[in-house]
Amino acid sequence: MRVRYTLRASRDLAAILLYLAKHSPQGMRNVKRAIDNTERLIGQFPEGGRRSKETGTCVLPAGRYP
Repeated sequence: MRVRYTLRASRDLAAILLYLAKHSPQGMRNVKRAIDNTERLIGQFPEGGRRSKETGTCVLPAGRYP
């Protein structure tokens, strides 16, 4: 399965990674890696997360970050 982001989600992710790159380059790499790994899991197992309150969606957290 191909994973796609909405325009809003794509912009949010870019802004988050830009912020992290300025404040913690290593932290940005860690977060990016976690998101990429989670994206691959979603692509392989689209029903693998827990069911969301929103119909037809599942939640699979990328990791725990402060």
